[in-house]
Amino acid sequence: MKIHMAGDINSPNCISSRCRALFKAGLNDHEFKISNIKPDAACVMLESSLLEEVQKSCETQMEAPDVVLNMKDHSMWTLNEKSKNIAWVTWGKQGKVSEELANKCNHMQTIVVTSEEDMRALDMSGVNTEIVIIDEPKETKIFGKINGTIDIANVTVEENGLPIKQKKKAVLLQGRISDERSIIECLEVLCSKYKEEDLTVVLRVYKNTMGMQDDLEIAGIVNQVRQRTKSNGGPKISIMTKLLADEELCMLYNSVDAVINTSRLTSLEQITLQPVLSSCHVITYKDSSSHRYEKGLHFMQSTQVPFYDGNQCNDLWLRSPNQRSLKQCIDQALEGTKSTIETAQLIEKNCDPSLVLSDILC
Repeated sequence: MKIHMAGDINSPNCISSRCRALFKAGLNDHEFKISNIKPDAACVMLESSLLEEVQKSCETQMEAPDVVLNMKDHSMWTLNEKSKNIAWVTWGKQGKVSEELANKCNHMQTIVVTSEEDMRALDMSGVNTEIVIIDEPKETKIFGKINGTIDIANVTVEENGLPIKQKKKAVLLQGRISDERSIIECLEVLCSKYKEEDLTVVLRVYKNTMGMQDDLEIAGIVNQVRQRTKSNGGPKISIMTKLLADEELCMLYNSVDAVINTSRLTSLEQITLQPVLSSCHVITYKDSSSHRYEKGLHFMQSTQVPFYDGNQCNDLWLRSPNQRSLKQCIDQALEGTKSTIETAQLIEKNCDPSLVLSDILC
């Protein structure tokens, strides 16, 4: 089958990770055309062995693809009248979808979402196109226990990745700066309830892209939290804003004990399930998407907080973690009270890239 994948495949983000997984899974059975790839060499985060195939797919002239698979934001969707047009939508806001997005969805033959919340949001906004729920593809061969140096284009894990060494308990907070309030609330618990000898906090926060320019702003947030909570002897906080390839991200997961989901919109993301494959304990919210994996996840209680930014389409309710529940989840995660083995096996089964690609194309 001829597939035009309109999505950035060479950046260290969730969309690119999804594109890479599907591209690698379909290489032997399908012909790919890739567009919207970023030309900046600094963005290339691919295994060296994959670069030749990616370059060939970028240069391919495919006038009549069987399928156009749109993976980016709807402002960059590609439509081919002779093809089956599919778009992957990650809305995650449980609120009204913009009229522009709804209209563009209605020009597609199929819309792919990853949660019932996203399906309901699209359905309530007048989207008449077929909507299917499909799991996020996960690079199960990458996100597991790994050691040594891995050959990645322009990135060497041995130099830039975190070594897999357990010195003390460590908790990872990671997410976008747009979730600043949630990040601050989690930091307040970590700084006020724990001491330096108890654990280390790894704070991986970014804006649209990860770069060292974000360091000062993130450091300012940390200092404000420490002052407000009077955290003189609180945990050491290591700030990470550097670019990480999937293999490096796996090494990071192998160096921490627990990961806290800071997204106030969705309970399951790439960076929520990937750590479980590395035997890391994940703390998140419970909803219709995450309940399938409840045996291996730690669910914190939350309250719903209204959010208004002046745009009616964006008016929604955001989660705010219950501090006592979060503290309890952190303690349980650090003690390893739940086994992640069965959940990791379930993720591998549900998120196998070959099966996900097959479900999309059927």
